[in-house]
Amino acid sequence: MIIRQLTKYDVKDYRNIRLEALYKNPDSFGTTYHEEAIKTIEQFQDRILVDNNNFILGCIEDKELIGIVAFHQ
Repeated sequence: MIIRQLTKYDVKDYRNIRLEALYKNPDSFGTTYHEEAIKTIEQFQDRILVDNNNFILGCIEDKELIGIVAFHQ
């Protein structure tokens, strides 16, 4: 298992796992599955761009993204 910061190259896997989490655990988020599902891939890519105060880590196992956590200041 590897934990690393996500990049723009992870956007498709990030979108898939985020939508799955929103669908299965809607009470854990401040947005809904339907609000996120209509967003473009570019909007998801903008979200994972890194700066000093915001970033997303991904857990990768067998080359598959299996978990995410976002840090926002």
